[in-house]
Amino acid sequence: MNNISKTILLLIVLFNSIFCHAQSYIQGKYAIPFNTIGAIPTLDNNSLLPITEAYNKISPLFSHRSIYDYYSKIENYSGQYFSKDNLVINIYAQHLPSPSSNRYKVLYTMKNSFDQDFEEEIKGNKYFSEIKKIKNYYSFINYSKVENYAKEACIVDEQGRYMLFIKVFCKNDSTSINQAISTLNNIVNNITFK
Repeated sequence: MNNISKTILLLIVLFNSIFCHAQSYIQGKYAIPFNTIGAIPTLDNNSLLPITEAYNKISPLFSHRSIYDYYSKIENYSGQYFSKDNLVINIYAQHLPSPSSNRYKVLYTMKNSFDQDFEEEIKGNKYFSEIKKIKNYYSFINYSKVENYAKEACIVDEQGRYMLFIKVFCKNDSTSINQAISTLNNIVNNITFK
């Protein structure tokens, strides 16, 4: 390589290190990329958001709520974030330390806890909570039917190898809320594990 080529290469490397900043697409101590353990047909890497962009879209949704303290700190964002139809979807996937076929039972403990916390909302038909088996995994789905809190699901595969936490964030209007519920159900019903 001649001196001109070396100089050009050095300038390119310097330019990239000074002006280009790497974007983080996943964070969290035990988070793993979902595509390493499964697939969701409606979400692909083209819809993946950098953590900072997810933060910029989600934190304003909660600015007037008590939960804002949590969502106002970017370090609290974990897993991967996707954008689809004006919604932000968070998937936190993790390997479980020792596979166990009865690991799904933890979902019942989670459901009982949420059902106690939202007892009044359940009575008023403002809250949804359900556990169901789909294909080769178990899913606990819960959400407010009337507010823009995240629509959530927790999924454990049948062999107890993986756990997923899914949140769909939306604006606080009935159209967005219904779209978020539909999107969450679509994701939950169409996951495939490797």
